[in-house]
Amino acid sequence: MQENKSLLDARKGGYCFAGMIALYVILSFIGQAVFSAILGENSTAYVAVCSLFSVISMSGVLFYAVYGLKINVAQFTGDNFGIIGLPLASIISCGMFMGLGYINTTVANIFVDMGLKVSSINVPLDSVWHLLLFSILLAVFPAIVEELFFRGLLIGSLKSVKSHFAVLVSALCFALYHSSVAQLVYQFVYGVALGYLFVIAKSIVPCIFAHFVNNFAVLCFEYFKVNVDLFNPIIIAIGSACLAVFATVVYFVYRKRAKMQTDQDKIKVEKGEIKRFFFPTGIFAIIICLTLAIGGLFA
Repeated sequence: MQENKSLLDARKGGYCFAGMIALYVILSFIGQAVFSAILGENSTAYVAVCSLFSVISMSGVLFYAVYGLKINVAQFTGDNFGIIGLPLASIISCGMFMGLGYINTTVANIFVDMGLKVSSINVPLDSVWHLLLFSILLAVFPAIVEELFFRGLLIGSLKSVKSHFAVLVSALCFALYHSSVAQLVYQFVYGVALGYLFVIAKSIVPCIFAHFVNNFAVLCFEYFKVNVDLFNPIIIAIGSACLAVFATVVYFVYRKRAKMQTDQDKIKVEKGEIKRFFFPTGIFAIIICLTLAIGGLFA
């Protein structure tokens, strides 16, 4: 029985998360120091290079998972590539941006009023070539790599716990990884939505699509100078309705699956798996993320 157990378990998931965070911090500190001296902090090339640090870090850990832990990434795409989940992905994209887009600004304003700093990336979008470049660097690459890592690898490492807990742990890691106190609530909710999308679609593809649409929309609005009033009650109502539709679908899918499952079909839930994920390495990664997020308020 033991020999059939997957090489990826909760403890290795925690190792992967901690390793990715450690690699990201090292690359960021060294890379920013080196490339700021070579390229200048205000240059397009500097912003472009720095935007790759997180992608490189996750890609490195995913490479290790594939060739070291023998994880088959193809399993994350599902039999039908999650085509059935694409409409839900569109609903999530609209729901998050329109229904909860105001949260980041609200939280950021609170910290600014307290005399603290809220850092943000100033992406140079002076030409269509810049839009194309940063669409690849900030929309395409992160959508693929982050979804493979957080929804695929991390949720996959928690396959022996209930799906709800696996989704919540992955969403927490996803939110903390961004190291932004202002974005913490939004990214956590977004991570939960993408996690459930992955679970019910049984594929990472619709998650990648939703993630890409969200990031690409922000870049397009910035490039075309489109000012969307995210505090408009009508926009919030439409977005909230989209999120409500998604939550309803998730609820009924889970109910249907619960009725269809037999005792033999049910996955055996192992106790202590979440603890194994966080201790000893997962909690170390979370402390680093929180330190970076809080430190950014005073930088």
